Amino acid sequence: MATSPKPAAGRSSAPASERQGTRPYMRADERRRQLLDVAARIAGQDGLEQLTIVGLASAAGVSRALVYDHFSDLSSLVAAMLMHHFAAIDAAVARSILPESNPDPLHTPLQAARRFLELSREDRHILRSLMAHTDVPQHELSALAIEMRERSVDRWSQILGAPDDLGTRARIWALVHSLHGLGDLVSTGVLSVEQALADFASLFEAGLRAPLLDGSRLAILGR
Repeated sequence: MATSPKPAAGRSSAPASERQGTRPYMRADERRRQLLDVAARIAGQDGLEQLTIVGLASAAGVSRALVYDHFSDLSSLVAAMLMHHFAAIDAAVARSILPESNPDPLHTPLQAARRFLELSREDRHILRSLMAHTDVPQHELSALAIEMRERSVDRWSQILGAPDDLGTRARIWALVHSLHGLGDLVSTGVLSVEQALADFASLFEAGLRAPLLDGSRLAILGR
């Protein structure tokens, strides 16, 4: 493998694309985080499909060459941005769902729901955009979307039951989508976070009371 020549003495080790212009120098890890944050802002405001290398470079005030110093193509940029953001969100939800001694069966799910509803509108929009690709196998984001879905199922199954049970999975995914809808209403000012949590509690209790469908009935409904 060819090695890059070392910078001459007295010269910056930053990429040439970084040295051009008057933008402040950042270490590679700092610049990468900055680009991921700007990419998340674009995706959160306009949707994943509107994120481009050119648009990111313009919004971040850098050259396209600098963006390519950090990401080989648009797909790798999108995947890195999603994992960068989703990892933090997933960790926050996971902390909310840890087993605890509170006797109220609604306490834990409402804590997790609150964590979600208190995310920025942009972060919720990113997650919803990604979820839209779970049923499009040929889409470049489908593998990442499915991974996110499976993590969500695993998290909520700690409250609702075995993740391998089709009925439990259906309930979890219905509640996740309901939570996204309530998040939209919070963003537009129709509901406060507290009102949305009250509605989610009603949905959650209804889901617990509803009889589980067996595998054969779920298969029929899924056709």
